[in-house]
Amino acid sequence: MTIPVFDSNDAIAGSLINPEVVLEINALVHDLSVVDYFGKHFAMKTRRKRIPRQTVGVVPHHVPEGSPKEVEKPELDYVELVAENIAKIIAFTEDEIDDADLDTISFAKDDVVQAFAEVFDGFSLGYDPLTPFADSWSGNVPLANIVPFGTGVDLAADISEAINRIEVNGYECTGMAAHPRVKHILRNLRDLLNQPIFVENLRDGFRDYSVFGVPIKFTRQVAAAGSPPATEILLAYTPYLYVGDRKEITVKMLTEATLYDDQGEPYPLAQMDSVALRFVNRKAFCVKRDEVLSKVTGVLM
Repeated sequence: MTIPVFDSNDAIAGSLINPEVVLEINALVHDLSVVDYFGKHFAMKTRRKRIPRQTVGVVPHHVPEGSPKEVEKPELDYVELVAENIAKIIAFTEDEIDDADLDTISFAKDDVVQAFAEVFDGFSLGYDPLTPFADSWSGNVPLANIVPFGTGVDLAADISEAINRIEVNGYECTGMAAHPRVKHILRNLRDLLNQPIFVENLRDGFRDYSVFGVPIKFTRQVAAAGSPPATEILLAYTPYLYVGDRKEITVKMLTEATLYDDQGEPYPLAQMDSVALRFVNRKAFCVKRDEVLSKVTGVLM
């Protein structure tokens, strides 16, 4: 974590930057973001990182006493993580800073956490057309692993079948993602033994959810479309969702820059008696093997 160092006599900088809050923002983004939470993380010293992937494995053989042992060489290729910048800038007037009872950054914390989690999920789940990532959880699902809603007698059977599509490839389903409005459907589903498949637990003030014992997280970044609206439920062997961390979220204070609003109108900080905080995160995403992914499509909401 890189925290800007300011003169302790600089009242504006001192009231804006609180290292503990910045560390908390990183932790909250990790918990709120579906992919950041589920994925396997790799530290990146440069923008690109190649990770070996075995394409042909090594098979052990029985060797009779005195017989020569067979020699095999695994074949490898690579997957590549490419880090992209995700940024947010928040401006404050000097009056707002002077009147604040608490650190000003605390007021922006929730907005920053929500923004970073939503942007990264939108990019890596595959529903944001502006994503800079080549891979996505939804987009990389093989055709054979797509289960249309209604394939089974109910959604429980469809989810079970989607889990099976991963298992037949030799992997376990270890995580799911869905839109929050899917919860009300899941609560009414039961297995063949008439047991609920959807379980809610309260842990440290947070709710954990599971379906058939598999953790599931909810985000509005799993898009809904159509009329009536329908969405997808994504499933994966999540250790093969690779997340690259070029740097954690960093914060820099701007005092002289000219910013532009959503309409392209200039906002000169010095002229407007304002300062701004620039939050930057550098993340990457790729999928190690597509066959670890599956999804149920067209789930009516």
